[in-house]
Amino acid sequence: MKPTTFTGFVFVALTTVIMVLNQSALAQSRTASSGSSGERVAGEAKRPAVANETVANSEASTRPAQRAREAAGAAIIGFLPADIFVPRPQPLAVHMQYASLSGQSTVSGRASSGNDNDENAALAMKLRNPVSSLARISFDNSVDFRMAADRDGSRVTIHIEPVLPFSLSKNWSLISHTILPFIQQDGIVGTSMQAGFADILQSVFVSPKKAESFFWGAGAAVQIPTATNTLIGAGKLALGPTLAVGRQQHRWTYGALTRQMWSVAGHRDRVDVNATFVRPFVAYTTRSAWTFSLDTESTYDWVGRQLSAPIHFEIAKIVRFERQPVSVGGGVRCWAATYPGGPQACGVRFTITPLFPLR
Repeated sequence: MKPTTFTGFVFVALTTVIMVLNQSALAQSRTASSGSSGERVAGEAKRPAVANETVANSEASTRPAQRAREAAGAAIIGFLPADIFVPRPQPLAVHMQYASLSGQSTVSGRASSGNDNDENAALAMKLRNPVSSLARISFDNSVDFRMAADRDGSRVTIHIEPVLPFSLSKNWSLISHTILPFIQQDGIVGTSMQAGFADILQSVFVSPKKAESFFWGAGAAVQIPTATNTLIGAGKLALGPTLAVGRQQHRWTYGALTRQMWSVAGHRDRVDVNATFVRPFVAYTTRSAWTFSLDTESTYDWVGRQLSAPIHFEIAKIVRFERQPVSVGGGVRCWAATYPGGPQACGVRFTITPLFPLR
């Protein structure tokens, strides 16, 4: 597969992501609009003759000029998160106090929509925590260009990453994180193409359940030599410790994930594994469940004394298909450092992650 084919494939994938986001935004807009219409009908039908009625509408006082500016900005690109620049209005609430009742009844057509947004934003925050109790399965796709000595090689990597939480006790959880890579590369080894599954990386973390803003998890990682092609696998069984630490506050998430791997078994004719992996990350999540993230996945090979460090910038959004939440995102992947014959310049990356929160 040539780079032009990769470019076409990536263009189609990113176009699909944009269409999904636009459809989600349109569906949410229709839901809010129908809820507002229902509000007005309910208020007019149920208005009592002897009642003290209080109407609280946070949007009624919005300036017309400001509304016009927001509408114009939304019309330019419909799927961009407007609440980055404009404070998100409070859900519309109509409070009615009847003479025959001692309490208040609340009718809110947009409250359910606001609750969905709050839930989606909470899920987006949990997704950025590598040791959260959110079950999920990620399909992480990346495309790299200008590889090999002649810079004519290219590679597509798909990481299938199921994350499963297990309860150990009242205070502790076990988080299982599996990475199953599928690689297709062309023009890297001669003029041939290789494709197949690479080595599986299995990590387990022990993490406290009641972590608030600060989170951490410690455990072990094992690299299993399951590659279906010797040219895309290390051929060694490797073990080592792994650690994740970070903090979440004011919609920011920042921290680091690290591990150290040493080979303990495998083919004698293959190079030993002695590598350190460090992934610092920072992300910001909006109230409408958009997330802007920056991270680097640096790996230092102590045997070959080589550093590879791709830097990722990604934009992701939590959308819903019926009631199923899914994170959809895309971004760029630029190499700050690479091994001889490794990728140059920038590639692309996009992810699809179905989420399975506890009910």
